[in-house]
Amino acid sequence: LPTKGGLALLGSYMNPAAGFDEGPAEVVAFHAGSERLFVINAQAGQIDVLAISNPAAPSLDTTLDPVADVGGAADGVNSVAVGGDLIAAAVEFDPATSNGHVAFYSATDLSFIASYEVGALPDAVTFAPDGMTALVANEGEAPADPNDGDLRDFANDVPGSISLVDLSNGAANASVTTLDFSAFNAAGPRAGELPGEVRIEPAAASVANDIEPEYIAVSEDSSTAFVSLQENNAIAVIDIATATISQIIALGLKDHGLMANALDASDDDEVLIEPEPGVFGLHMPDGIATFMQGGTNYVLTANEGDSRDDVDECGYDDFANLDGVLAGRAADVDLGRLDFICNQQRDTDNDGDIDQLVSFGARSFSVVSSEGVVADSGDDFERVTAHL
Repeated sequence: LPTKGGLALLGSYMNPAAGFDEGPAEVVAFHAGSERLFVINAQAGQIDVLAISNPAAPSLDTTLDPVADVGGAADGVNSVAVGGDLIAAAVEFDPATSNGHVAFYSATDLSFIASYEVGALPDAVTFAPDGMTALVANEGEAPADPNDGDLRDFANDVPGSISLVDLSNGAANASVTTLDFSAFNAAGPRAGELPGEVRIEPAAASVANDIEPEYIAVSEDSSTAFVSLQENNAIAVIDIATATISQIIALGLKDHGLMANALDASDDDEVLIEPEPGVFGLHMPDGIATFMQGGTNYVLTANEGDSRDDVDECGYDDFANLDGVLAGRAADVDLGRLDFICNQQRDTDNDGDIDQLVSFGARSFSVVSSEGVVADSGDDFERVTAHL
């Protein structure tokens, strides 16, 4: 049916082996030359290849099985991308703290070409527009605590990283450079370059261990990659030619006390979009994209927010000694729909009480430059969805 934006559903496909609401279709990539979609089937741990020459009737052509093709301890497919006539798949290993692989296929005949070791828990793969580099965001997520699965085991965390796969000699003869963030550790040579607003978990073994790359976008000229560091509320900038991290951009706080950034934080059935003084959000983007305007690269960020399970999540009632503007709220009504970051409460005037509570995400998209957030959609999503 047509939507308010004028789009209409032409066709759809459901894997007949998938149960309802089990989330098998996770990431999609399109190859124009063969008129195929490559869809991650998370339930099966494979890639469904769909023929869409007739968009009204997508059909299953075949499947790719990167887990079997890579072999060893390969344990799941997290991302798929198309670059020219290549398909790349990010494959995690078991345990997820061990290094994964990126696997390459021909998009024309679907043959497996080769796979290469990358960092721990490869979560997203993309190609530079010129096709000469594939880039992988290796999340390096802290594993679950063996004594409490709702917590993270930061003592056994592994570094997040970004792998650059040089394809200039073809996918069968590629080389890999993997970058981590150890230079930004407290004793590292670039410690002073890490912005203070970058969120680092106090229990983390180091900055490098705590940083978790999530998604990658590459500039139109294939010279620069931008990597969302979701849990850290930051973006890393990569110089592709030199394979170096050139900058980390902190995204800061969004003030929900401003009229333009209002939100519905209540836990009732009514729509009540209003400013919430003392409530702030970390942008914490997941997916990102990039564009150039006036010779400057900008990044568009989808400010999802993400917690590290129960180690992060606190409700309003979990905080004591709130200041005047935050105190006395009805938690189940006024602020009941918000989870706050437990260790991000802030005493801005140093008087011993809490002046700011910080939530996950910013309910918006932002435009980011090398200087940080330069524009934000404010409460647009909040108001538009309330009137759908």
